[in-house]
Amino acid sequence: MFSWLVQVIMEKRRRGDRDFIAHSLDLFIDFVQVFRRILVILMQKVRGFLKHVRETFFADCLLLTFNAGSEGEEGNTKLKFRRVLSL
Repeated sequence: MFSWLVQVIMEKRRRGDRDFIAHSLDLFIDFVQVFRRILVILMQKVRGFLKHVRETFFADCLLLTFNAGSEGEEGNTKLKFRRVLSL
């Protein structure tokens, strides 16, 4: 990606455009745009992972609450609670 941007700047220079400040600003802006896109992709992945963890954790907590109310055995409930916290 960046090698392509550098090639575009070199082609502009060959055609007589000697404004190196504008070229460096173009390169910087393109770099910031690429960095921003990478952050957006990573944030989407993190949100998806957190959504999955929340859904799994709350589903296990509801299951734990349901099982604790129906079984009545305290020892069994503690084992399930440890399993939920180990996620």
